[in-house]
Amino acid sequence: AGKKVTLSSGWKALQGLAWSSTDDEVWFTGSRSGKGGSSALYAVTLAGRERLVFSSPGTLKLHDISPDGQRVLLTRGTTRGAVVSLGPDGAKERELSWFDYSTVADLSRDGKTLLFYEWGEGVAAKPTVFIRGTDGSDVIRLGEGRPLALSPDGQWALAVQDEASTQMALLPTGTGEVKPLPRGPIAEYLDLAV
Repeated sequence: AGKKVTLSSGWKALQGLAWSSTDDEVWFTGSRSGKGGSSALYAVTLAGRERLVFSSPGTLKLHDISPDGQRVLLTRGTTRGAVVSLGPDGAKERELSWFDYSTVADLSRDGKTLLFYEWGEGVAAKPTVFIRGTDGSDVIRLGEGRPLALSPDGQWALAVQDEASTQMALLPTGTGEVKPLPRGPIAEYLDLAV
């Protein structure tokens, strides 16, 4: 007879699957945080009780469990998004990445300010908006969200701020308060440049 195992809700990414040596658990690698988050090795009983077996930075994938249950075959990978700039003189590249998954959103008109966001492990997979000078100067955190553009004067960054992509806001690049923008009849903002 077939066996059925049920997982609790909230899993975003599952991969790797193997029965334990005693056939009373299924082991798997997965993540609850979705893209940009770490995965870990878990076990679930036939009754649906889950437990963490092993965690490590990066993405884990289970391939097999030894017959005696004492060893597992795992691979660990890391994904990194990098930002590299070539200065105005064209002579030297400069690394402008901050944490592990820097993603460019915009560049100021004068080319001196980079608007970007992080959405990997460095920010617990919660998209976070930053600016920094293309000269490699310090990074400034503006707030949470996915940035879309800098204002022409460089004083504001437009960002989608919630998981459901239903709230846009202006984030000040200096002092000031966040300004949520009225949504009106718009149900969702889509940003195709992930």
